[in-house]
Amino acid sequence: LYEFGYGEPGCKVFRDWDDNFPVTIKGVDYSALALSGNGKMLLIICDYGNGGTAEVTLKPGTGLKGLFRCSDNTPVKTLKNGCSFVLPGNDFRILTIE
Repeated sequence: LYEFGYGEPGCKVFRDWDDNFPVTIKGVDYSALALSGNGKMLLIICDYGNGGTAEVTLKPGTGLKGLFRCSDNTPVKTLKNGCSFVLPGNDFRILTIE
């Protein structure tokens, strides 16, 4: 997180309960944190249930192209304005979005 810029003035932090959280997430019981800066976003999604297929959709106005990559090389399926991937129960994934 610190390599991305967490804690620095140019890094915006969004919590999943914030009204302006930049993505929607469906398909899993989750908590999430998004960091935004330098034309990229880092999205950390934690499952606290039985897992499933997480579907992430960018909200309008993010300015991102919609290129999604999982830090552990979990396969990511590209969707319109988003992606989906398998998130096991009680696990997490870190997505880089450009």
